[in-house]
Amino acid sequence: VLDHINQAQSRVENTKGQIKRVLALLKKMREDIDVQIADEKEKQEQLAVETEL
Repeated sequence: VLDHINQAQSRVENTKGQIKRVLALLKKMREDIDVQIADEKEKQEQLAVETEL
């Protein structure tokens, strides 16, 4: 019975680790997207300024 409990705890820890890695990856992706959006807004503003000139 203890062996089963230890195996289950081990699987829980592995799953926690996987979830943490996925969350870290999603956070990084979100940061990258935020940067891309900021760059795109800057391009659009620059284009608007050039169009007005």
